[in-house]
Amino acid sequence: MLESDVETSGEKIMVIENASDVNGKLGSYMKEILKKAVNERGVAKIALSGGSMPAMVAPLLARLEDIDWPKVRIFAADERMVPLSDTESNTGAYMKILPSNISQSLVHYGPVNNTLQCAKNYEEQIHHCTTETEEGWPVFDLLLLGIGPDGHTCSLFPGHPVLRENIRWVANVEDSPKPPPRRITLTLPVINHARYVAFICTGRKKGELIREIMSGQNSNFPAAMVKPKSGNISWFMDKEAFVACGASGICL
Repeated sequence: MLESDVETSGEKIMVIENASDVNGKLGSYMKEILKKAVNERGVAKIALSGGSMPAMVAPLLARLEDIDWPKVRIFAADERMVPLSDTESNTGAYMKILPSNISQSLVHYGPVNNTLQCAKNYEEQIHHCTTETEEGWPVFDLLLLGIGPDGHTCSLFPGHPVLRENIRWVANVEDSPKPPPRRITLTLPVINHARYVAFICTGRKKGELIREIMSGQNSNFPAAMVKPKSGNISWFMDKEAFVACGASGICL
């Protein structure tokens, strides 16, 4: 079992106090999962969110030691349908920051002119390197996710029909309420079959969202629908988010 600062209802909460704490706690968490996956299954499969996360996570990946990067596959948990050179591209953001020996592990999603075909292409890429459950769902070793102010995660937005997807691994989104509108995203069943899921949350407002999620106050948040069958879910948050989350005693 991975270590944590606080545990509640089987969920682990890790409080990040400063930049070095990110390297220590989040870095150790990721390193342990990657090495275990490579040692036990020969390859590690992870998916990363975009937005503000590449600036934090990419340098952290670059500092991890003793990782056999040719045996790691890095997917985007969701992607905006823009060229890799566009500042809105999640994969492009990681490519710009990661050193070449790690960026080669990034799995590309192909041409962006057709979101449906792009989703199919990305799903096929996942088929090539992941094991599947008896029900036919891929098993990622780690998903590192964020939460939007409306409770969305990946490109799964409140009330969107994609939340009900129960066949596809990767869904296309044509009408995201947050620009750009055209996207692809991992679906909820895929997320919930991952071995480990971790959210990174900072600030008071995100802490308040977490409080609602953990208390069951708002089950309509897509992030609240993330309930890995493995039971392995962690919340990395700064002090401000932790205080807001713990205001009602949920996390303390």
